[in-house]
This record gives sequence, C-alpha cells and structure tokens, in this order.
Amino acid sequence: MGKHVTLFFGGMLIHPLSMLLSKLLKRPAKHRSENPLAKLAIESLGLLLVGLFLAFTVAKLQPDLFYPIILLTIGSRYLF
Repeated sequence: MGKHVTLFFGGMLIHPLSMLLSKLLKRPAKHRSENPLAKLAIESLGLLLVGLFLAFTVAKLQPDLFYPIILLTIGSRYLF
C-alpha cells in the first residue's frame, strides 16, 4: 500500500510543481480564454475521479488490479 500512497501524493504535486516551473521560466501560468480545450479538462474530471475511486476500492480486494485500473483511467482521460 506504500507505493499507492506515494503515487497518490506524488500525483498531487504535479500541478503545483508545474505552476512553479512556469513562474521560474517566466511563462504564463494560465491558458488563454479562447482556448477551446479549457472546458474539456473540467468535463473529463468526472471520469478521472470515478477511476481513482474505483482503483482504490478494488485495490483493497485485489492489489494487483490497482495499476491496470489507474492506467486505463489516465489513458481514457488523455483519449478525450
């Protein structure tokens, strides 16, 4: 279960670290308002949350299924 916790908290650091890197490189931290993909990020968030819940729930019963479920969840979100 230690790997799962590490990946969970490591995943939570992706956004803050990318914002910090953007500021260090003097790049804008926000996307342009006319970007048509802005709404897609919010729309696919439900899929991600359901997949994470499913992965952590199934991991309690079958730990070997955790990574395949996470891979399918992240892959399907990027497919959007």
